[in-house]
Amino acid sequence: MKVSEIYKKKKKSLSFEIFPPKKDTELENIDETLSVLSELNPDFISVTFGAGGSSNCNRTIELAKKIKNDYKIEPVVHLTCLHYDRSEMEEFAHVLSEEGIQNVLALRGDRNPRIPEKNDFKHSSDLISYLKPDHDFCFLGACYPECHPESSGRVSEIKALKAKVGAGAEVLISQLFFDNDKFYQFNEECQIADINVPILPGVMPVINRPSGQ
Repeated sequence: MKVSEIYKKKKKSLSFEIFPPKKDTELENIDETLSVLSELNPDFISVTFGAGGSSNCNRTIELAKKIKNDYKIEPVVHLTCLHYDRSEMEEFAHVLSEEGIQNVLALRGDRNPRIPEKNDFKHSSDLISYLKPDHDFCFLGACYPECHPESSGRVSEIKALKAKVGAGAEVLISQLFFDNDKFYQFNEECQIADINVPILPGVMPVINRPSGQ
């Protein structure tokens, strides 16, 4: 089910974000974490996606399949686009469609001096605009209640977010914030700017801790 459809049925939702294991062998051991999270009945679980190389993509997709097929929870696959070209993104989108994964969180991705940037996608809105006409995904977009680190201010932040929604983002999910009041204020600012899609606070669980604590 698409996240946009989930939100039409309920006013509040619960979701988690997890990282795929760094090694393929560790993918077999992630069930302990997923079992704990599934007991909380999240509406979806998003799976991160790194820059450069296919192995990270493979682990992201394998983990998303496990979430969907074994735990019957909707996965949201992160797609970062700064270090990929159109043909690579088309390949990723095709694989997701083949696996029945319907939800994509479109992201620019962090800059990494060790990985060359490509020229096809400079912003997540570029990725959404490119994929949306030919792929039946629910596109989610990231939002930043306390402003993106590269933002010049709140006005430019809201303008960029409005462009993202205009490109086809149906749901917005926040990146990390520490002050609830800023999240509430951010929601009001979005309403004033006529950004009327659901805005969800993202939750990242702590899945390990030092022994003895």
